[in-house]
Amino acid sequence: MNHAMKHLLPCLAALTCFALAPLCHGQLGPPSIACDQASFDWGTQENSANVKHTFVVKNIGKSTLTIDRVKPACGCTVAAISSKVLEPGETSEIAADLSLKGRTGLQTKTMTVFSNDPLKPSLILTLKGNALSDIMLSPTSVNLGTTLTEGQTVTKEVKITCRKPTMITSVVAANNLVTTELVTVKPGTEYLLKVTNSSSIPPGRISDSITINLDDEKNPTQRVSVFGTVLDKLTVTPSPLKIAENITGVKVDRPIYVRAGAVKNFQVLGAEWPGSNLTPTIANLGAGGFTVTFKGIDAQPVLDGSEIIIRTDVEDREEIRVPVEIQSAGTPAPAPKPTLSPSLPTTPGVPVPAPVIPAK
Repeated sequence: MNHAMKHLLPCLAALTCFALAPLCHGQLGPPSIACDQASFDWGTQENSANVKHTFVVKNIGKSTLTIDRVKPACGCTVAAISSKVLEPGETSEIAADLSLKGRTGLQTKTMTVFSNDPLKPSLILTLKGNALSDIMLSPTSVNLGTTLTEGQTVTKEVKITCRKPTMITSVVAANNLVTTELVTVKPGTEYLLKVTNSSSIPPGRISDSITINLDDEKNPTQRVSVFGTVLDKLTVTPSPLKIAENITGVKVDRPIYVRAGAVKNFQVLGAEWPGSNLTPTIANLGAGGFTVTFKGIDAQPVLDGSEIIIRTDVEDREEIRVPVEIQSAGTPAPAPKPTLSPSLPTTPGVPVPAPVIPAK
């Protein structure tokens, strides 16, 4: 055996031992988390009850499984775990406690188990079932839509089912953005609530809440949320146009976007910015609308409060005004005053002595 081989053999032996170290410690592969029943259906329960269930997870891998945490999807589910460290073949119990209070109809709630399983770092556990109430609404919220035009009205229906004879005494909308009509289908047990938005709602988001008052001591009120959006004929962004004050002498370019809203086909006929002496560039982006771009803006305070005027061929939007805000850069903060060392007290009229630097 030559000299070089004598030095090489110990190195090869060391590398082989390092490579086989996991085998020596029984680490034959990564950990792996599994749950034979990752979904639990509780069937039908009164909404005054709590649903309790214990999930069993197992380490079916070849090395130690570590569970970092269990995160419920909402605060109504409380999860407790019996063990966070599982050797191969070991199991752990995850107890879930779901309150059905105030819930009605089909429910699906999840919990996520985070672990060091490299192939499945998050395992989803699911609780599902039906929550019964003496008073049931379907749906519990009304979506009027996101493409309403000004003046357009839509009517949606809410089915109200009572498990025992119950009278509805009144229906009140909080913001008066909707009107309601109550229809009795079966006296005391089944009603239909028709919800219609007001035709005078301006462009923007609709948000209202309907309170249903009943002669039931246990469930005296029920609430229905109402939401939607009334589209403007055109949308203009940004509005207002905000520009930082020019204190460096650098002029800037700013585009304004005019896009289709309720009106899909339109033209931007022109634009001006009184007081700026700037002529805009108008570009047709097709389905993307138009851009009105002002180049070389000298953002001085004199322009603050001015308006950019955009002209279109859309009825009631022939002239769109975009306010301009020049945002002041502010004055620089004064430099901090030097502070004197406490060891150097001062006397009026007497100069402060220079600090003494000890000789090395």
